[in-house]
Amino acid sequence: MNLPDFPAPRPHGLIQLGRYYLMFTTFMGSHNLEEVWPQLDDVQKRSISTQLDSVMSQLRSLPRPANTPFGSVTDDKCVDRRRGTRTSQHPITSAREFDDFMFSGTRHATPSYVQYLRNFKNDLPTRCVFTHGDLHQGNIIVERGEDGSWQIAGIVDWENSGFYPAYWEAVKMTNCLAAMDAGDWYLYLPESVAPQRYAVEWLVDWVLDRHLKNSL
Repeated sequence: MNLPDFPAPRPHGLIQLGRYYLMFTTFMGSHNLEEVWPQLDDVQKRSISTQLDSVMSQLRSLPRPANTPFGSVTDDKCVDRRRGTRTSQHPITSAREFDDFMFSGTRHATPSYVQYLRNFKNDLPTRCVFTHGDLHQGNIIVERGEDGSWQIAGIVDWENSGFYPAYWEAVKMTNCLAAMDAGDWYLYLPESVAPQRYAVEWLVDWVLDRHLKNSL
């Protein structure tokens, strides 16, 4: 299971210095999208969005190996990081169990309220795809070509990655979205992971977020 041409850092070595470990990986570039975004015009922003859509579609094409639980490929746990971190206590093997994990994290919502929200997701098809889990501008490395165009050179910071429901990338990309946010990054999210594509799941999470223990 691999994507040899995917723009992600490749490991080149690991050394131990006492209780510390240093990993050497591919150098992906010196500019992240957060730095260059303000200087881009609409055409350039749409180009980045299209490139990122192709990259994410490629990532999401990775098949989940048989009998592999949802979540991280290293410890078989699902992680939900918002203001705080919540980790599943047991391996999750279905979308229904993932919803159980999500809705069990409320602070004071009643069972009736939780069931009311869950009813919106009944009968929705749920795929499980490989997910970056923290796809914001700072984790997207770009380089400027000789013709002046900006190209995606790499995606970094994979600690939240793993196999999750298809809508999860859209949720995590917008966890920091606020009503007072003046930036337009969220208007150019790639189509394959845009919240509009998973409107019901995204909106349910948006309502649930204010009640979650790790959203305090």
